[in-house]
Amino acid sequence: MAATGTQGCYEASNAAATGRSCKTVYNKVRAGTYAAYPGGMTDLINYFVNHNTNKGDKSPFTGEQLFVTTHTTEGEIFLTPNGNSSINITAYATDTTSPIFSQIVTVR
Repeated sequence: MAATGTQGCYEASNAAATGRSCKTVYNKVRAGTYAAYPGGMTDLINYFVNHNTNKGDKSPFTGEQLFVTTHTTEGEIFLTPNGNSSINITAYATDTTSPIFSQIVTVR
């Protein structure tokens, strides 16, 4: 994913040392980097939100941005870091106080 909405690869700042660079894994030049574990989760979420916004993903309820990092209105999917390796995913329909979906996703 890339901030422009096109495909791209982001790698951890220590990717060369771990052997998990965009070049070694996907044979592609990196589009950018993020802070290596235990940081970087906020950067990854922001890249994801920007990528999907610039791709044109919109809320079916409002026609506005679908993925957000600050929940303000109906029809949003709210993403927040949960520690160093998990993301809270919370989706709202017409009731902005009661989510229709709430899940924690953990990277292993």
